[in-house]
Amino acid sequence: MAEAKTKTPDAAKTERPCSSGNFRPKLSDQEIAVLKDCRRNSVWYRGVPLGTASAVSLYLVTTRGFLGKGAQKWPKLISSLAFFVGFGLGARSYRSTCFENIKKLENSFLADMVKAGEAKGGFGPFFRSNEFEKIMKKHNVPTGEAEKKA
Repeated sequence: MAEAKTKTPDAAKTERPCSSGNFRPKLSDQEIAVLKDCRRNSVWYRGVPLGTASAVSLYLVTTRGFLGKGAQKWPKLISSLAFFVGFGLGARSYRSTCFENIKKLENSFLADMVKAGEAKGGFGPFFRSNEFEKIMKKHNVPTGEAEKKA
């Protein structure tokens, strides 16, 4: 009979901070300002305009019959979906600009994380590497090692 594997409290302590979901480093005022600026610009200057343009253009295309009679029954649904797709693509298009703004910060935990993540070819491989722990130690971010010793 196979035993069900249960997660013990000790197993939770040995996980990496980023994989356990409770990884929250202290950010400087500069880092917070850059992140707020990124969020504002990606939403209001990229996401909303592209989403609105997508929704209006698809609404006009469907109501004028360019997509066929089946699509003419659902122009609001189609334009709503177009808005969300356009919004997502517009907001996502600001990502590289945001990363560049973050990398310009000096003595920044976030800047080091972005630089190391790009050097590893993405954040998935980066978080599985030792670079993550090195950066956390450099900026005095708790790594969970204190919990292991206790």
